[in-house]
Amino acid sequence: GYADAYSEAHELQTIANLATDDSVDGVWCGLLNENYFEPVQAVAAVKPVVNVNSGYYTSETLKTSSNHMLHFVGQDEASGGREAARALINAGATRVLCLAWNDNSVSVERCLGAEEVCSEFNVNYTYVELWLDEFGGYDTRSDTVMAGSVVNALEKY
Repeated sequence: GYADAYSEAHELQTIANLATDDSVDGVWCGLLNENYFEPVQAVAAVKPVVNVNSGYYTSETLKTSSNHMLHFVGQDEASGGREAARALINAGATRVLCLAWNDNSVSVERCLGAEEVCSEFNVNYTYVELWLDEFGGYDTRSDTVMAGSVVNALEKY
């Protein structure tokens, strides 16, 4: 069904299948969380892979002489968070809310970078971890903040 087509499990299987797909001879993707490491490594073992805009440090650790993990395009996540916070502060923000999606390590690293800058400039900083299912509804996997949408999260804070 619809939910299965957009699930992480489906996405991971699709990536893993690229290792044996002869119609593809190069892949660019993002390493959204640690679940992506194994399928991306399987592809990188046989085809060139470029990591785009997420997972800088992981991308670097996955590079070995025995695979084709070529490059990272983007910036490390903490730097991205720091730059986002600076832009918000320069625009006059005095209260910054950082949303981390589904305990995604990339989101968490970006939020940590934002927190550094907010602390440096004495700006009020709030971290919210959102757990969303494929339909934008509540996900009961966590006791942390649960919200059906960004709007619901903002109403809570």
